[in-house]
This record gives sequence, C-alpha cells and structure tokens, in this order.
Amino acid sequence: MKNSVIVMDRFQTILLLTLLSWPKLESFGQDTTVSDQIAEIGPLSGDILILRGQSKKVEKLTHGIKVTPQDRVGTVGGSPGRISIDGGCMVTLKGVTATEGEGLSIDRVGKLLTVRLHHGRLLVETYSVDLAVETPHGHVGGKSVYFLAEVGRESTRIVAIDGELKVSNDLGSLDLGNGETVALRRGAEPAKAPPSDPDKDVAGVAALEEPFNLIKNPGFELDLKEWSAPRFANKAFATIDDTMAHGGRKSVRILLPNSSLGPPALPADASGNGDVALCMVPDSKVLKPGARYLLRLWIRTENFSIDGKAIPFSFLSKGLVLPDQPPGDGVSRCTCPLAEKKWTCARFVVVARPKNEKEPFGMSFPDAPPDRGVLSGTVWLDDFFLTPFPSKPEDFQLRESAVPLPAAPLDLLAMVKPQQDRVKGEWTISKDGLACAPATFARLQLPYQPPEEYDFTLVVERIGSDFALVVGLVLAGEARCQVLFDWDGISGVDMIEGKNAKSNETTHVGPVLNLGSPVTLLFSVRREGISVAADGKQLFSWKGLLNKLSFNEDYAISNPKALMVGWHSGGFRIKKIEIVPLSGSGRKLR
Repeated sequence: MKNSVIVMDRFQTILLLTLLSWPKLESFGQDTTVSDQIAEIGPLSGDILILRGQSKKVEKLTHGIKVTPQDRVGTVGGSPGRISIDGGCMVTLKGVTATEGEGLSIDRVGKLLTVRLHHGRLLVETYSVDLAVETPHGHVGGKSVYFLAEVGRESTRIVAIDGELKVSNDLGSLDLGNGETVALRRGAEPAKAPPSDPDKDVAGVAALEEPFNLIKNPGFELDLKEWSAPRFANKAFATIDDTMAHGGRKSVRILLPNSSLGPPALPADASGNGDVALCMVPDSKVLKPGARYLLRLWIRTENFSIDGKAIPFSFLSKGLVLPDQPPGDGVSRCTCPLAEKKWTCARFVVVARPKNEKEPFGMSFPDAPPDRGVLSGTVWLDDFFLTPFPSKPEDFQLRESAVPLPAAPLDLLAMVKPQQDRVKGEWTISKDGLACAPATFARLQLPYQPPEEYDFTLVVERIGSDFALVVGLVLAGEARCQVLFDWDGISGVDMIEGKNAKSNETTHVGPVLNLGSPVTLLFSVRREGISVAADGKQLFSWKGLLNKLSFNEDYAISNPKALMVGWHSGGFRIKKIEIVPLSGSGRKLR
C-alpha cells in the first residue's frame, strides 16, 4: 500500500510538471473554465447553425437560445452571418463552420465573456462588455471595442478599428490602438506591424457588413444619392470629396462658413432649411418602432470650432434617439469624439421612436441652431452604418418561451365575403372552397392583418391549366412579400432586390400544383424571413433585410398590411385558409 502511494505521488508530480510545462494554448480547444452563467446568442442575419456538444446534433438558430462552452456556432458553408451575444456584443462571422473542433464557442465567467475561434474571420463589436477572444495563437481582450480577427492555421491577425485592445500570448503582451495591426504566432511574441494594405482592410470590413447596413449609399460612392445638401445663396456647404476618404474613393466634406447657420446670417434655402448642411432620411419601412439600432460613422475634422473654441462635432438624430432620452422626446443630439486631423469612429446605440408617421426618421448635420454661435472649419463624414442592435437577454427569454405556445388556428376562409373582399375578378365561395373565374391579376384581400410571426396554411387545388397562383404575405408587420407558384414552371419569392422569382435565390424549378390534386402550402413567416413548404416538403426559404423585398403593384390591395390570394389567368380552388399566430398581435379587419 505504501509503495502504491509513493508511485501515485511520483505520477502526480510528473503529470503536474508536464502540464505546467505546456503552453497554455496547447489546450485551446478544451474549455477548462467553469461557467457561472450561460451565455445567450441570437441570430441577426444569415443562416446560423449550432452543433450541440452533448447530442452532436446540428440545429438551425431561429431565435435567442442559451449555449454551453461545448457548443459550436457557425454558418451554412461558412457564409457571412451575424449573431448577438448577451445583448451587448455583435459578431459577424465568415468562414466559420459549426463542426467539431472548429466553429465558435462561447463562455461566460462572472462579467467576462469569452469567445473562442479556431479558424475563420470575425468582426466583433461590444458595448460596456468585458470581452476576451481566444485563438490557437493568442488572446485579445477589451471593453467597448470594435475589431477584426482573422484566424488561420499558422497565425492570427488582429486589426483594431475602435477602442483599446490588450493582445497577448505565452511570450508577451502589448496594447493595440485604433488602426493598429498585430500578428500572433506560436513561439513568437506579439508584434505590431503596419497593415499590409490598409485600404483592403477597410474594404474587407465594409464588405462583411454591407448585407446588414440599412443606410443606402453609406460611403458616398454614388455621390449624394439618398442624401440632401441644402444650398445657401446657390452654394452647398456639403460636397463630395474624392481626395479624402476613410474607405472607398469618396467622402462628404462640410465646409463651414465662419458664421452661424440660418437667418439672419444666412437665408434659408428654397425648401426652408436654414440650419443644416447635410441631411439623410433612412427608409422608415425597415425601421421598427421601439427596436434598438447601432448607428456608426467615421468623422474627420480640421479646425472645427464654435465661437473659436474647438469642441466635438454633433448632429441631430430624429426618430432614432439615445436610450436615455425622455419618453416624449423624438430628437437626440449625438456628439462625436474629437477627430482633429484623423479619421475617428463615432458609435451610438439608438432606439427607433418616431414622432409622427409623416416624417418619422432623419439625421441633420451639424447640430447648429443660430443661437449656438459661429461655426467654422471643415468636417468630413464617411462609411455610415445602421443595423439592428441585439435585443436584451430578457427579450430572448420572452421570445423563446413564447415560441412553443402558439395560439389556436384561425379559420380565415370562414371570414371571407367574396363581394366585399374581392379586388379584381369574379370570386365565389361554396362547400368546395373559394374560387374565381379566369382573369388577369385576379385577387382577393383577406380580412385579416397578420402578426409579426405566424404560420399561414392554404390547401389549393388546380382546376385549370393556365399560369400562376399568387400569395401576398406581410413580414414583421411591415414588409409586403409576394410568392408565386407555377409561373412558367417556376415558384419563388417575387421580388428580391429587383429580381423576380425566376432569377433570385428562392427560385424553385418544377410544378407544385398539379391538376385535380389538392396541395397543402405552408408559409412559415418569421421576423428574419420566410420558409415555404408543399405537402411537408420545403420548396425554398429566404432570410435577409426586409428592404430588399418589393411587391408587384399589379396585385395591389387597399390595405398593404393584409394577406392576399390571387392568380393570373389560371383556375384554382382554395379549400382551406388558416393562420396560427406565433408572436405579436394579429387583427381582424371586420
């Protein structure tokens, strides 16, 4: 027995010395910390997958969910995707797959959120969150930071975009500031190096974020398209500058006149604007009242001052207000950091709070009412970015608990009154279902406004051989979506980014509705997109920014937030129309 104890002591000593001699990163793939909180992630854009560490099953992420350090997060085929973590961190992924030994793992111990990446590309943005990113080659930490991490097999490259980072491995550590780059390799100290191609880095970041940006022409590459530059005495203070840009080839330059803006120093322009040099109105269709958004821009100034005093530049944001704004206020003053002779990132978390429907949102530059004094100097603005900000964790919990408890199905066919609901065509209803005589662009508005998320079911039988069935849906309570079936043998969403059902990513080739055979069509409508199935088999799905959808006005109805059925020259009989609300509130229209 005594000899056994001696042998065990020697074994433990050798094992301990061996473990102490290993570099910490040799055990990178093993999660050795003990989580006292389970992190929650939510999908923002893209097809997000999660490989469960315990079951080894891959799940598609459709709503907020808790993850363990053993789970692996990625996207379909490593395509671009965007997730939120615990409501204060956004991560854009590319080249990251949800596979064992790869993917993204997430852990939280106390206030520290740790993200582990084995291979791929991350764009990370946090707000008041203690964050660590671990790779096989080193460790990156910071709070309220914005940076790019590229992890290869041999090295990791970190590009600090905004905020202060601490970068380290077993051989040393260093601090990284805005615009600085570091390479991490096994067996070497972290070392700063000039970016091999700064323009390429900026372009790469912009390309990663472009699918998620709600602002059109954010970098002024299309000059002032989507923007407005009021003119004073036939002169605009805001003009395009192709000699100074943060990213791309252009920026907008505001040359201030060394006077106050507006009467009496300057007369108002023809539209009545008298205190603004540049303004922009985001598309209100893609902004949801009450939702949080991230607003980011890049600014550079030279000799900017008010009454001779150098101060930070500020602008007014209408309808997108700072979270601490009193409930009744619909306008915020957003103050940028000092940016004298250097491009500087300005970031704001805002809440969509439109004051009225006629003019719900807008941004005006600068914030310069006449009583603010004499403005002088030059300001450049570039690379605007507006995107949904992560919901708070409690929002995820509410959404997750609501999903398994759908309401009872609502029979919409029983509510239809053909003579009242018809828009075009001779519609009738009988024990066999709802039908319409052949007509071009025949359509009927269903007397129901759907909630944000729902399952919509039609049982349809083709009784004529001509042309297409058309179904009009509403996404997130706002965006109209039109789905076609059997249009010259093609089915799909019509239209996405101006492309019809024959030429976008939802194109399904082959007949769906056969003569004389009833088919059950299921439309699963969620905040982020739509999935369509026929007799239990998925035909196509789509997820993305809702402003990419457009609607064929040949099938217009009086209430754009109502559901619609129709067809073009064909003959169908609809035997069942049913909806199951999942989240939000639907409304009967009579």
